[in-house]
Amino acid sequence: MTTVKALRVNADMTTEVIDLERGQAGYAQLYDAVCGYIEYVSLCPTISMVVNEEGKLRDMHYNDIATGIWAAYYGLTDRILGNAVLVGPSDAEGEATDLSPAVIHEITKYAVLIKEIREASVGRA
Repeated sequence: MTTVKALRVNADMTTEVIDLERGQAGYAQLYDAVCGYIEYVSLCPTISMVVNEEGKLRDMHYNDIATGIWAAYYGLTDRILGNAVLVGPSDAEGEATDLSPAVIHEITKYAVLIKEIREASVGRA
C-alpha cells in the first residue's frame, strides 16, 4: 500500500516524520496523531495542517510550533492546541499527498530554533 510522508508537530515542541497509509487506515493514524477528531486546514497550495477539531474544547496543550506556522499564513488569528500533522496538498481523490522534503527540513529547523529560544528564556526567568 502507498504511504504519504507527513510531519507530526507535537505540542511538546518535537517533530517526527511519519508515514500515513492511504484511505481509512490513514484517517485512523491521523486520529491517533492528533488525539481525536481531525480537521484539515489548508495553509497554502502545497501544505495542509491536520489538527484536533476539539483541541480548544478539550483544553489541550498549546502548540507553539503549529501556532507559529498558522501565523505565517493567517497572522495571529488563532492558536493551535494539541498535536498537528502537516501534509501535502490533496490529490484528485481528496487524499493527502507527501509533504515535500524541503518543507519537512525547514519546519524541523524552525521547531528546533523555537524550542531553543523557549528554553533559553526559561533559563533567564
